[in-house]
Amino acid sequence: MPNTIPSVRVVSTHPASQGAFVEINESDFDEAVHTLYVDPLDHDGDGERGGSEHGHGLTKSEIIADLEAMAVPYDPRAVKADLLALRNAARAERDAAPVPEVVDPAPTA
Repeated sequence: MPNTIPSVRVVSTHPASQGAFVEINESDFDEAVHTLYVDPLDHDGDGERGGSEHGHGLTKSEIIADLEAMAVPYDPRAVKADLLALRNAARAERDAAPVPEVVDPAPTA
């Protein structure tokens, strides 16, 4: 298995010579210096060009809102597919948790 270093695409500082983006090591990314590049053809924010074939009908924003509602920490730089997997795992864990039995108090006269 080849060793690969995780990378991210950032907006280039000189589009005429570099193109619209450059790839840098993910560990070198600094929000104060870099702006993440978003492909204009990535219509649903899943990190791939095109529409929502892998999105199960949810947008990246909807997935993030669901993660936040469940108080699940996430990396905002993650691609949609990774966020969706995290959301699905959190929902499965939540749904597998035992539900406490609610006992109605005895009516008082």
